[in-house]
Amino acid sequence: MKKFVVTLLVGAFAVTVLLGSAQGRPAYPNMIKDYYKDNKAIVEKAGATDKCNLCHDPASKLKKDHNEYGKAVKKHIPKEEFDKLKDPTMKAALEKKLGEALKATEADKHSSGKTFGEVIKAGKLPGEK
Repeated sequence: MKKFVVTLLVGAFAVTVLLGSAQGRPAYPNMIKDYYKDNKAIVEKAGATDKCNLCHDPASKLKKDHNEYGKAVKKHIPKEEFDKLKDPTMKAALEKKLGEALKATEADKHSSGKTFGEVIKAGKLPGEK
């Protein structure tokens, strides 16, 4: 019985530690949908099924693998800067910085030869080829 209780306590502690450290970036899809709220196609495509594919490679199971749009956005909002803004009390500053990064990314080139801004205005997800 003593082993069972110790195992249960260790397991509960491990779950608590793992849950507490599950810190990812905030809900970027919602922020991006808000930024492009006037582009109905992007808002619809960035729904529940495609939301992660805005920036992440749909062929990969790893969160660190980004599509070309995600890589371009990351270039304009690097991890070091994100780390300064990820605190929930800094949400407004993060949204502002993300807006600036999205605007800057629109000028970057998509693999089609067009800019990301042109691709988005055409109603395609920016990570699509």
